[in-house]
This record gives sequence, C-alpha cells and structure tokens, in this order.
Amino acid sequence: MPSLTRLFQKLTTFPDQQDQQPLSYQSDQAPPPQDLIFHYLSTPLPLHNTGFPAIKDTPSPASHPIAIPPSTLLFTLTHPHPNSSTSTQFFLHCLPDPIGFLHHCVVQIISYLSPTYPNAPRYRHQSITLLLDPHYDGLAATSGGQIRMSLQWVENVKKSVEQGREIEDATKEFKGVLIHELTHALQHDGYGSTPSWFTESIADWIRLRNGLGPRHWKKAGEGDRNKGYETGYDVGAWFLDYLVGEGVVGGVDYTPSQHQYPSNGNGPTSTQPQAPMPTQYNAPPSNHTSPYPKPRPNKPRPRPPIPELIRMMDARLEYERWDERWWEQMAGAPLEVLWREYLDYYS
Repeated sequence: MPSLTRLFQKLTTFPDQQDQQPLSYQSDQAPPPQDLIFHYLSTPLPLHNTGFPAIKDTPSPASHPIAIPPSTLLFTLTHPHPNSSTSTQFFLHCLPDPIGFLHHCVVQIISYLSPTYPNAPRYRHQSITLLLDPHYDGLAATSGGQIRMSLQWVENVKKSVEQGREIEDATKEFKGVLIHELTHALQHDGYGSTPSWFTESIADWIRLRNGLGPRHWKKAGEGDRNKGYETGYDVGAWFLDYLVGEGVVGGVDYTPSQHQYPSNGNGPTSTQPQAPMPTQYNAPPSNHTSPYPKPRPNKPRPRPPIPELIRMMDARLEYERWDERWWEQMAGAPLEVLWREYLDYYS
C-alpha cells in the first residue's frame, strides 16, 4: 500500500508531456459565428397613425453613449448567428420583427397600466433586452429589463411544428410569452413586495386581453375556492378580467413586415444575418372588444366592475409597498370576498 506522501505527490504532479492531450485548432475550420447584437431606439408613444417607424437602429450605447428621453425606450436584441442556430432561424421565421413587436406591445401594456396614458407614460425600465439564450433550460424569465427566452424551448416548439402543429399557433405562443415577459419589465412591484401571483396574473391578463393566450388555459370562473387566486397566471388573469370588466380593451393588431429569413420551402433557412425591419402600426378599431368570448351569466354582479383597478394598483406600486388593505379600499371588499363572489358569479 503506497504511503500518503507518495499518493499526494501522484495527485499533485502534472503528467509527462507525452501523456498530455494538447488543445488543437484546425486552421481549415472557421470559428463559429459570433452572437449578433442589435440596438434600437424607440419613438415616443403613441405610435398610431404616424408616418415614422416605431424604432430606429442605433450604435451600441457602450461605444456611443446616448441620452434616452423619458418618453422613449432603448431595445437590444441578442441572439446566436442564424447560420449556427436552427432554433434562432425558426424563431425569426415566425417573428421576423421581434423588437417591432415588443414596442407595439409597449403601447398595449402601458395603456393598461398607466393612468396617464397616452401622456407621459412611465416605464419601470427604459432599457429592454431580448436575449435568445441557447443555454437557458427554462422557458422565459425577466429580470431588470432583460427578457431571456430559451432557445431550447424554441427548439421544442420547432419540433412540434415539424410534427404537424400549425406554425401560426407557434407564432402566437411566441408572441404571448413575449407580451407576458415584457409586462414584467414595465409593471411596478412595490419594491419587490408585491406577491408573485398578482404580478403573474397581470401579465397573463394583458396577454389574455390581447388574444394571445394558449388553448390549454383555464376558463373564466375556474379555480379552487380556498385562495385559488394564489394560483396566479391564467386563473388570476380571468379573476382580474372579471374585476375590471369591459372598461379597458385593446389588442395587438399587429402584422409583421415582409422581411423574413429566406425559405427553401422545407423550412426556414438563412445564409446572411438580417436585422429586423421597422413595422408600421395601426390603432385597434373603435369597436374592438376583448378577443376572448367568455360566458356572461344571466345573473346580477354583486358589485360593479372597476375599470381603473389595475391602473390604480400599478400607480401605487411605483411608490408604495404592497398592502392587502388596498382591495377593500379600491374594490370595495377584502380579497377573499371578491374571489368568492367571482366564483359564484360563474358557477
């Protein structure tokens, strides 16, 4: 049995030169393409019926410092080079103008959240980054104005399309996730004090109001009777939709530009990176209503809807910490009472 000294020497001594496996680089192999980064400066809101593009490309803020006016946003798009990522190709095939789409979503989100819209919109973050991340194993997440979307998830969506799913349905799912995550970058959370079920419910409520919810979502009136609102997401979205009523409506009336990555008929392909092109926007029609048909029980509501509820909540959360008493102050009853009334209304 070797001594501890000899064992330690063996573990801490580098192997001989002939035992090493030196790193090699084949000169005839081109290095993988670098990630692409684009920067855009938005025009002020509102965008409807203007002759100006919604966004314009701008140099990197790191190399060319710029001042961001209070009414505008700085967008950054980062993704792997399409030549090295079929997931990136597929995403940009479905949504060739992701930053234009995001900025149009800003119009919708702020119209739901800001009591001063369209004058003097207030943003929680003015710098918004969309990162298509090949290493993130979740679906999507937002922190500090950065939206991280998993290309692993995008690849799974791509495979579902290859197996027969309609590409329009996949595109709708991408848009729904983006508007949800962008809401998190713009909404206020009372210095981190707001319960996550409420912030997630608002994000899905805005997704719901814009017709971008997936087929598997819960329906109006579904949820556990005992604090079922804490489920958040789609369950909470329908609850907020009931509380707000039809007083706030909108919709992502969005048609992407024709700028796309070339297709060979068997799927998206690309030989040259192309930046997304600006998109023109139109206001939703005056008779626009919530895009989701929902049951309208033939029974009286116990209390009238509060169209400004979410706006009032978000306005207070910009300066104050979350307080459960707000429900009674703004909606007329404690949260548990409002939840039971909502379930009873749809029962």
